[in-house]
Amino acid sequence: DYDIDASTLFERKLQHRSQARRRWDVIKRWYVCLLVGMATGTLAFALDTAGDHLKMAIYRLSASVLRTAHERAGSVSAWWSAFSVYTAISVTLVGFSAALCWWAP
Repeated sequence: DYDIDASTLFERKLQHRSQARRRWDVIKRWYVCLLVGMATGTLAFALDTAGDHLKMAIYRLSASVLRTAHERAGSVSAWWSAFSVYTAISVTLVGFSAALCWWAP
C-alpha cells in the first residue's frame, strides 16, 4: 500500500510548488469532496423517496384488491387475496434486488 503523505518524493514535489498552487490543489480536493457528498446525499434522498412511493403503491394495490375481493366473496378470501398480492410483489422486489446483487461485479 502506498501512503502519499509519508513519501519523500511527494514532499519534495510539494516543496517545489508555490503557495498559490498548493492552495489551489487543496481547494480542488475540497471541491471534489463537496461534489461527492452532494451526489451521495441526492442519491440517498432519491432512493428513500422512491422506497416510500413504492411502499405506498403496494399498499394501495393491496387495499384495492382487498376492497374488490371483499365485495365479491367475503372477508376471509378477501384478506388472503390482498395478502397474496402484497407478498407476491414483495417477493418479486426481493428477487430483483438479489439479482442485482448477484449481477453486480
